[in-house]
This record gives sequence, structure tokens and C-alpha cells, in this order.
Amino acid sequence: MSANNSSKNRFEFGENWRSFVSKVGDEQINLAVSKLQELIPNFSFANKSALDIGCGSGIHSLAFLKLGCRHVESFDYDPICVQTTQTLLSLYSKDFHGDFHVRRFDVLAENKGEKFDVVYSWGVLHHTGNLDLALRKSAEYVDKDGLLVFALYRKTVFCRFWKIEKYLYCHSPKSIKLLAQSMYIGAFIVRHKLFSISKYKRFLAQYHEQRGMDFYTDVKDWLGGYPYESISPMEVSELMHDIGFEEVFSVTENSLGLFGSGCDEYVYKRIDS
Repeated sequence: MSANNSSKNRFEFGENWRSFVSKVGDEQINLAVSKLQELIPNFSFANKSALDIGCGSGIHSLAFLKLGCRHVESFDYDPICVQTTQTLLSLYSKDFHGDFHVRRFDVLAENKGEKFDVVYSWGVLHHTGNLDLALRKSAEYVDKDGLLVFALYRKTVFCRFWKIEKYLYCHSPKSIKLLAQSMYIGAFIVRHKLFSISKYKRFLAQYHEQRGMDFYTDVKDWLGGYPYESISPMEVSELMHDIGFEEVFSVTENSLGLFGSGCDEYVYKRIDS
């Protein structure tokens, strides 16, 4: 595994994902499975190979296996994410027939010629310190007629502010990080008028139901996710066309970015040889 200059400054997502996995059950797993089916409708996962780049908790690697993939490769830069993914897949191994391999690896490092039917990277590549290279490197793993499925931060007017905030957050003591989390959540409550306990609890439940994630975990990930880059749909389209891919599906939005950039979602198919 190689390391670039920004690698040592990357936010460590591992502890948050390890905490999240302790709460994972059938509900979260079924939601991850449904999300993949929604992203790639009318696609048979049976006997396909899949690569999960930046596997995090491992829940999407598990979803691929439960959908019938014969082999799933998972890697992450954070060693705790690697351990967490290995633990989760081993725990549910009786529920699928495919095999899996989890390792620590940097997507910016050299690909040794591995190819997969589906390459998946959800909210990861914009944290590598070189988004353009990370997207190109991810595409190298896609086999002919294979799919690249990814989510990236959209460009907003607040992107420069958030880049500075994330840098400062990552270089601050724990007390300042806790203060930043409290301020963000407080501002979020005011912005969305979640003043009553019942409204706030309902929001947390709906957030969990829609995303399969814990709101507080996401707050920590958002505030600390450095390096940080964002990209417009047009820039994605130009880059992917340049490397021999065509768009299959995308969900993009325009947003101010006051409480976060949010991710645009993409599915591209390799059309070159």
C-alpha cells in the first residue's frame, strides 16, 4: 500500500463505523440490500464479482453477498474499518454462499490487474486528497461491460467553508470536537424546527429508517471528513466519458450546502475494451 502526502492527514472513520456496526441488525442490512437493488434495477447479482472501495462498516459488502455475488473484495485505508468489515462478514457468513476477502489498501495505489463486474464506492473518493485520481483508479477495477457505482459530494457555495472547518476539526482536541458537534446539532435543530422532544425523536427515527445510519455518527463523519473535495455532475460526466464509461443512472441535486454538501449518486458502465 502506498501513501500520498495527504494520507497521514485523513480523518479516521474507523471508530465511528465500529460503533455503528454494534447496532446493525436485519433492518439495516435489508435497507442496504434494497438500496443496491434500487441503484441497479433489473441487474442480476448472482455469480457476479464485486469490489467495495472504502468498505467502512462492511454493510454494503454484506449486501452484495446476500444478493448472490460469488466473490466480494473489500478494502479500506482505515485499519479499524478493515477489522470491522471482517467481523461483520464473518458474523453473517452463514447467510450467503459467496466468498469474501477484506484487506487494508489505498485506492490511490497501483491496481495489479484486478477486475470486477461491479465496483462500488459510496461517499469515499472525495476523502482521499485526490478525487480525480481516485475516480480514475476506481474505474480501472471495472471489467468490460461492468458497472462503477459511486456517490460523491456535490459542489455548493459553502464547500470552501466546509473544507476549512474539516481541517480545523481534525487538528483540534477532543473538547473542541465535542463543542463543534454540539453547535452543529443545535443549529440543525433550530433550522429544522425540531424544538420538542417528540419531533426530535421522530426525526432521528426517520433518519435511521431512510438512511440505515445513526444521525450522530453521520454528524461526526461530516464534521471530520478531511481531506474534502466536491464535484459537479458535469465534471463527473466529462471525466467518465474520457475514460470510456457511459452513464446508466444518476441522482443529482442543487443545494446551498449550509448543513453539508450531500452526495450525488452515479452508476456508470464501461463501454471501452
